[in-house]
Amino acid sequence: MERSGFSVLSVFKNPIILLSLVSMGLFFGMPKLVENMDPEMRAEWEERQKENPMNSIMGAASGQNANPLGNFDMAAFLAGSGSNTKAEEGSGKGKETRKKR
Repeated sequence: MERSGFSVLSVFKNPIILLSLVSMGLFFGMPKLVENMDPEMRAEWEERQKENPMNSIMGAASGQNANPLGNFDMAAFLAGSGSNTKAEEGSGKGKETRKKR
């Protein structure tokens, strides 16, 4: 049985390579497109971005719409330690002690 030769075009037939090339194109191309946008169109686009419901999740919310997850500490949550506020530290409820065996 004869082995097939290597072709550069066969690399570009891979779906993962195609998806990564498209995403890289968007990543590097979008700022150029936004930069060259008409000023009126850009102002309208920025207004629509402010109204986007994903902004509250991503942390771009303004004063009255503060994000409750904005100060969430994932590392502390996964470590099992709760949020240590001044009231908890003062009363001693925030810290647990374990008995030695």
